[in-house]
Amino acid sequence: MKRIITNGITNLEPLAGSSEWYWGTDYASGDLHEAEDAFRSGHPIRKNQLLLVHSPEGKVYEPVSPGAGQYLG
Repeated sequence: MKRIITNGITNLEPLAGSSEWYWGTDYASGDLHEAEDAFRSGHPIRKNQLLLVHSPEGKVYEPVSPGAGQYLG
């Protein structure tokens, strides 16, 4: 078994249309809807992280590195 470092992302799901790729994200400010609600209420948004993992080697990619106040969904 290969250990994959995901920096706290605990759930990886298959990427639709592919048998080799998986994706996962953390929910630093809840899901996308909760993050939008917090933003509209004037609360600060903690950026989250999106990862892609290629199987079978388990190589991890971060295709987009969000900046402060950006949230991926």
